[in-house]
Amino acid sequence: MKLGRKMAFTAIVTMTLAVPPAVTGAQATSTTDATAVTYAALHPSVAQIHAFNAGATPSQNAAIGQQLRRLPGGVRIGARQIAYYNGMVVYDVGPASLSDCPSGFFSGQWSCLYADSNNAGRMLKFQDAGYLQSLVPYNFDNMTSSWANTRGQNAYLHDTPTGGGYALCLAGNSHSTSIPNNDTAGSIYLAKSTSGC
Repeated sequence: MKLGRKMAFTAIVTMTLAVPPAVTGAQATSTTDATAVTYAALHPSVAQIHAFNAGATPSQNAAIGQQLRRLPGGVRIGARQIAYYNGMVVYDVGPASLSDCPSGFFSGQWSCLYADSNNAGRMLKFQDAGYLQSLVPYNFDNMTSSWANTRGQNAYLHDTPTGGGYALCLAGNSHSTSIPNNDTAGSIYLAKSTSGC
């Protein structure tokens, strides 16, 4: 489905991201989960970008800028958030909390990693399952201190960016305010099943 240039902004606000209309070929990402990141959120207007900047603290704006320089291709979708890979990964410069890892049909289901214990600090949210994802591009390598998994399926944290070493199972529909091997995770794998924890 193609979007006409003259289509009203309000008409595209409700489109979900499963496969964004503007994304084709190798960039297309499929998912069975509904997401809170809409097509319109991935294409903010100039006024929205100014509002995001105004709604963030100077340190949050600096962190957003630093992350976008570190990993280009992200889209700022809020005062604290950057969406990557068509909204399948969301980086939050913080301060985040457990409630920032939502669950539900309209908000999607996520596996969330926090830089601080007690589900606080910077946060990474992942939604796309079935492959290993390195934490290095997000400056989250060896930074994870707590987690939440609102997906019904398990996720696994690995020591190295390539999936080696210790693996910690993040059971579906649960969370932990700390992890046994604090600040050692290098990658995450979102499983498509609940078996194995």
